[in-house]
Amino acid sequence: MGLNLVLSLLGEPNMKAKISTRVEAALLRELRALSQSTGVNLSTLVDEALSDLLAKRSKISFVGHYRESLEKFGPLYEKLAE
Repeated sequence: MGLNLVLSLLGEPNMKAKISTRVEAALLRELRALSQSTGVNLSTLVDEALSDLLAKRSKISFVGHYRESLEKFGPLYEKLAE
Protein backbone atom coordinates (compact mmCIF):
# COMPACT_ATOMS: atom_id res chain seq x y z
CA MET A 1 0.00 0.00 0.00
CA GLY A 2 2.82 2.45 0.81
CA LEU A 3 4.36 2.12 -2.66
CA ASN A 4 1.00 2.70 -4.35
CA LEU A 5 0.44 5.82 -2.26
CA VAL A 6 3.83 7.24 -3.24
CA LEU A 7 3.19 6.33 -6.89
CA SER A 8 -0.15 8.11 -6.86
CA LEU A 9 1.43 11.20 -5.28
CA LEU A 10 4.27 11.36 -7.79
CA GLY A 11 2.29 10.35 -10.86
CA GLU A 12 3.23 7.71 -13.37
CA PRO A 13 6.96 8.02 -14.13
CA ASN A 14 6.60 6.82 -17.73
CA MET A 15 3.50 8.78 -18.68
CA LYS A 16 4.21 10.90 -21.76
CA ALA A 17 2.83 14.34 -22.60
CA LYS A 18 2.95 15.89 -26.05
CA ILE A 19 4.63 19.29 -26.34
CA SER A 20 5.34 21.70 -29.13
CA THR A 21 8.33 24.02 -29.17
CA ARG A 22 10.82 25.70 -31.48
CA VAL A 23 14.52 24.90 -31.54
CA GLU A 24 17.43 26.13 -33.61
CA ALA A 25 17.56 24.30 -36.94
CA ALA A 26 21.20 23.31 -36.38
CA LEU A 27 20.33 21.72 -33.03
CA LEU A 28 17.51 19.75 -34.60
CA ARG A 29 19.81 18.53 -37.38
CA GLU A 30 22.35 17.38 -34.79
CA LEU A 31 19.65 15.72 -32.72
CA ARG A 32 18.30 13.86 -35.76
CA ALA A 33 21.82 12.77 -36.71
CA LEU A 34 22.40 11.51 -33.17
CA SER A 35 19.10 9.66 -33.30
CA GLN A 36 20.06 8.01 -36.59
CA SER A 37 23.56 7.06 -35.49
CA THR A 38 22.52 5.66 -32.10
CA GLY A 39 19.15 4.16 -33.03
CA VAL A 40 17.52 6.12 -30.18
CA ASN A 41 14.30 7.94 -31.05
CA LEU A 42 14.01 11.74 -30.79
CA SER A 43 11.57 11.58 -27.88
CA THR A 44 13.99 9.56 -25.78
CA LEU A 45 16.86 11.92 -26.58
CA VAL A 46 14.74 14.96 -25.65
CA ASP A 47 13.68 13.25 -22.38
CA GLU A 48 17.34 12.64 -21.57
CA ALA A 49 18.33 16.21 -22.39
CA LEU A 50 15.52 17.69 -20.31
CA SER A 51 16.31 15.40 -17.39
CA ASP A 52 19.98 16.40 -17.56
CA LEU A 53 19.06 20.09 -17.69
CA LEU A 54 16.72 19.83 -14.71
CA ALA A 55 19.29 17.90 -12.69
CA LYS A 56 21.92 20.48 -13.56
CA ARG A 57 19.77 23.46 -12.63
CA SER A 58 17.84 22.03 -9.71
CA LYS A 59 18.92 21.42 -6.19
CA ILE A 60 19.42 17.76 -5.44
CA SER A 61 16.14 16.52 -4.05
CA PHE A 62 14.91 13.31 -2.56
CA VAL A 63 11.90 13.23 -4.88
CA GLY A 64 14.09 13.57 -7.97
CA HIS A 65 16.29 10.71 -6.89
CA TYR A 66 13.25 8.66 -5.92
CA ARG A 67 11.66 9.14 -9.35
CA GLU A 68 14.88 8.14 -11.09
CA SER A 69 15.16 5.07 -8.88
CA LEU A 70 11.51 4.20 -9.49
CA GLU A 71 11.99 4.37 -13.25
CA LYS A 72 14.97 2.05 -13.06
CA PHE A 73 13.78 -0.36 -10.38
CA GLY A 74 9.96 0.01 -10.23
CA PRO A 75 9.19 -3.66 -11.02
CA LEU A 76 11.68 -4.79 -8.38
CA TYR A 77 10.12 -2.49 -5.77
CA GLU A 78 6.69 -3.89 -6.54
CA LYS A 79 7.94 -7.46 -6.08
CA LEU A 80 9.61 -6.53 -2.81
CA ALA A 81 6.38 -4.90 -1.61
CA GLU A 82 4.42 -8.14 -2.08
